[in-house]
Parts: sequence; C-alpha cells; structure tokens
Amino acid sequence: MCHYRYSMMTANLDCGVEGHPLKVMANLGYKWTKCEPFPIADCWIFRFDEEIQNPPPYLIRIADDFKFSGEV
Repeated sequence: MCHYRYSMMTANLDCGVEGHPLKVMANLGYKWTKCEPFPIADCWIFRFDEEIQNPPPYLIRIADDFKFSGEV
C-alpha cells in the first residue's frame, strides 16, 4: 500500500486546482482505500493499493508505514 499527501496550498496556489480534494481526486480517476484530512497541515493523506504513476505536483508520496488516526 502507498500513501500520498495532497497539498491543498500547492494544488490551489501553484497549480490553480480548485475544489474539495475528494472531488479533485475522483475527477482525476484515482481510487483510494482510505483518506483523512489534516487541517493543521492544510493537506489530506490518501492511501492507495498501488503506486500512482506520474502524480500531479500537489500529490507527494510519503512513508508506506503511515498510520491514520485510530490505527496502531
């Protein structure tokens, strides 16, 4: 499984992408297995079963061992 950080600032300010991250990701055709917002960091974290090929600049791969709230 792979985890990606969706930077809302990079999406909006650098790439001109507007809209809720869930809608943006769905419109891009991505199918994630879990996601969670992190408002203090102005981002969302998305979990995918497989690595994304050529992700947009506002979607950055992070550690595979990332744990969501409530996961041990």
